[in-house]
Amino acid sequence: MEQKITGAGIIPVLNNTSGKYEDLSKDNLYLILVDNKGMYDFPKGGIDHGEYVFDCALRETEEECSLTKSNFLSFYNNNEDDAFKCGKGLFMFLGFLDSINNLKIKENPVTSYKEHSHFLWLTYDEILDSSKLYDFLIPALKSAHIVINKSQ
Repeated sequence: MEQKITGAGIIPVLNNTSGKYEDLSKDNLYLILVDNKGMYDFPKGGIDHGEYVFDCALRETEEECSLTKSNFLSFYNNNEDDAFKCGKGLFMFLGFLDSINNLKIKENPVTSYKEHSHFLWLTYDEILDSSKLYDFLIPALKSAHIVINKSQ
């Protein structure tokens, strides 16, 4: 039985191994959104009626943290067949960031409520060691990390 798609998001990663951003660690860094409970999250949300899965992921990323498609160099996967499946119908995509200049936490356009209090740039180990990433997102993070290590 095919898994029903209910939501989509992006795991944004920044290759800062060259130290382009001096105030951040020289490593591959994941953009982590910190929700109001202090838990770690990625930009993601529900699919609107008739919306393509990848378009949902892009929309949610822009709505939650102002990143648009132009902020990304490339995407490892941009169709639902290659997405990392997690939870009950959540499909996650891996995006390699080029620019983080306009990054900011935004209010939900429907509720005018900020779902996240702030963001962090963390390494893979820092995320897992924190035990703050929602459990259903861990398999997607692990899959993304494997892809990143193979691409370098």
